[in-house]
Amino acid sequence: MLRSIFAAFGLLVTFCSVQSAMAMEFNMKNAVGRLDMGSNGFCTATLVHHDVVLTAAHCLFDKSSGDRFALSELRFRLDPANASAIGVKNTLVHPDYRPHLLGELSNLSSDIALLKLDGTVAADTVALAQPDTVGAKATVVSFAKGRSQAARVQQNCALMPHSDGVLLTLCEANFGTSGAPVVQQRDGRAVIVSIVSAMAKANGERVALVVPVANAFEVLFQSLDVQPQPARFGR
Repeated sequence: MLRSIFAAFGLLVTFCSVQSAMAMEFNMKNAVGRLDMGSNGFCTATLVHHDVVLTAAHCLFDKSSGDRFALSELRFRLDPANASAIGVKNTLVHPDYRPHLLGELSNLSSDIALLKLDGTVAADTVALAQPDTVGAKATVVSFAKGRSQAARVQQNCALMPHSDGVLLTLCEANFGTSGAPVVQQRDGRAVIVSIVSAMAKANGERVALVVPVANAFEVLFQSLDVQPQPARFGR
């Protein structure tokens, strides 16, 4: 459910290296799952608390009708190939997000949502931080069309400012990548610095427009009536 935004960036695209999660110092795959929306597709979502996941706000709206999905139509699967689905009992969309402005660059910076699960997940959770965009690299962990059963890890992708509070990463994006975490390291630990909001093209290659999340996270988290827990990482 990743909408396409085509732009002439005039960038030299560097192909991102794709490696298994075992090649990463921190096993991000343990925290990243698939959010299913009825029969209308899926997005990527990440555990930020043992019963809360982070994803893109537009994933909660039917792209055909514009209607918000009912809670009964949402399911989170941490391991789609093996684990059972967990229901969603509450959702919270960034207050500035406007679903009728789908695809407009000015709306992307608010494309953030939290979902409270109908049960806890005994898995790793990931902390959030501000992005580093000065000569920076990032990792994206995502599901997408054609690989809905296993998350893909793309490492060493350039991350740079774009416009309207939105960043650009040269990690490849495709349908289903929406909500995927963009990860950097801080003091030797993996942290989420943004999430994938939209797909763009640079020199004919699929890249991603991504949204910083740290500033909005605490306010949304408190509104879900949960308290942040220290991040834990699998090794």
